[in-house]
Amino acid sequence: MAERTLQGAAEIFDPLRPRLMRVAYRMLGSVSDAEDVVQEAFIRWMGVDREGIRDREAFLRRGSHGFVSISLNLQRANVKRISAPGFPIRSLRTKEGKTSHSR
Repeated sequence: MAERTLQGAAEIFDPLRPRLMRVAYRMLGSVSDAEDVVQEAFIRWMGVDREGIRDREAFLRRGSHGFVSISLNLQRANVKRISAPGFPIRSLRTKEGKTSHSR
């Protein structure tokens, strides 16, 4: 049963994938970032009750737009992750070029 449900999700999503990719690419300017956004939208799509959604394309475009916004905000903040044993440290660059560290 779950396999049929996931297959149904893919059958609905796949025809819309190229359009979602174009929108995400235009906003992000990167094919790999656009692919990530579309994949996140598909993962979200698999987890929702699709029977209650009237306009599937609008739902997916809105979800993709949300993921694009998150990606753009992270790019603007210029978040750089540094791995340290047991302590994730983020280095944030400000517009002035100064670096601040947070845990």
